[in-house]
Amino acid sequence: MGRWLLGSGWLPDYWLCSDARRAKDTAFAMMHAANQAHLELTLVPALYHASQEMLLQHIQDLPASAERVLMVGHNPGLTYINRSLGFKSLDNLPTCGLVIWQATDWGALAYGKARYVMHQFPRMLHLKE
Repeated sequence: MGRWLLGSGWLPDYWLCSDARRAKDTAFAMMHAANQAHLELTLVPALYHASQEMLLQHIQDLPASAERVLMVGHNPGLTYINRSLGFKSLDNLPTCGLVIWQATDWGALAYGKARYVMHQFPRMLHLKE
């Protein structure tokens, strides 16, 4: 998924991640594959087992300087937050699945205040080894 990010035109400038080992390992691997290992990974212990309300609060509290954010966390919270923003057909966000949203103001993010752009899941990729 990091390689997909690199060629997607949607590279994040801010990485937000649970401090769980698997989440950190995933984030670092994606950052490396996307040539973004130079960026800081912001670790947030509260993202582990976070509810959609907690995830939304962390998104709303993002610095204004963060234009493109990638959040690495856990289900079911990530599935729920995406559904609450409007991706109603999402039953379960898969491991390393990405959902891209556009919003004009992190602090006002809520249902109807973000535009779904696209999603990309590992099973959708046709990777050449």
